[in-house]
Amino acid sequence: MGDKLEKALDGILRKTEDGKIEWERSDIDLWKRNPFYNKYISNNDMAIDGINNYVAPYKEGYIYFTNQVEDGYREIAIQPNKNADITVLSSGNSPKLKTLEETIKNELDDPDDFLDDLIN
Repeated sequence: MGDKLEKALDGILRKTEDGKIEWERSDIDLWKRNPFYNKYISNNDMAIDGINNYVAPYKEGYIYFTNQVEDGYREIAIQPNKNADITVLSSGNSPKLKTLEETIKNELDDPDDFLDDLIN
């Protein structure tokens, strides 16, 4: 199963780079609305700061990315549908997780479109 999880992480990275997965920052409201996300965050003692937690809808479910900035711990997890438990795909401080986070941040924080609109 480890190889399947690694391939899933590669797929998430590739689809994020291609713009096929669109991320947004997650916040306390998601934690309140989704009991599975609430359990996942609470059981793993993760902090939701509205800046370093991301969620992307995918098919009938969600993909979650969390960075605990104080120790650099990153984690990517999936929820296949809104009534399913959350499964961790990869965690730690791997280069792939760091690349994924940089890709997500570039997608969310890139000011080019905003600046182009201001100029035109």
